[in-house]
Amino acid sequence: MTHDPIANVLPGAVYPEWMQAIEQRYRVLGTIILHRYDYRLDQLEQLLATLKKSEFAPEDRIVIVHFDSDYYIQHQYGVDLMNLFAIWQHLDLPVHTMLIYTNHMGIQREVDQLCAHADPEDRPTIVETFLNPLSYDPKIYEHEPSIDVDKIQYHGLCMMAHARSYRYALYNLIKHLSTQLVMNIRAPK
Repeated sequence: MTHDPIANVLPGAVYPEWMQAIEQRYRVLGTIILHRYDYRLDQLEQLLATLKKSEFAPEDRIVIVHFDSDYYIQHQYGVDLMNLFAIWQHLDLPVHTMLIYTNHMGIQREVDQLCAHADPEDRPTIVETFLNPLSYDPKIYEHEPSIDVDKIQYHGLCMMAHARSYRYALYNLIKHLSTQLVMNIRAPK
């Protein structure tokens, strides 16, 4: 099985029990964590090209993990999702082989718009859930942290270790609020 080149224990990975359930029902050809390809669409296309077969079985699926904010620019669907579908179409992959594992409740409406002119039988499988290893871990949430907001000395904006255009936009929007805004940006590799 071909998996995303970055270990699936990072943010956005499929919760192990869900992955086991998916693998019991489908033959998973690969798992791709979509937000890791925001600025690397060529790598996404190359990875998907390696998963292309001359013939797909009905149970074949490529799992697309969509556990991050998408960008919306005057559309009813996200830019990442639109790019994914454009690459999928360019590679002539059957859409029914796509299994979208996501925390975007209601993403079916976006997919319906992107598939509006496609065969109604050729649609992706969508698994909507909030569960992934970092969004729910009983060891992490045993004790709620005690935060004394009166002791906060500096304003901050966490870029979550990944540069994203919407995070930069938010920073630029709020940077005028405080001269003490602390920011440490680590550029993507």
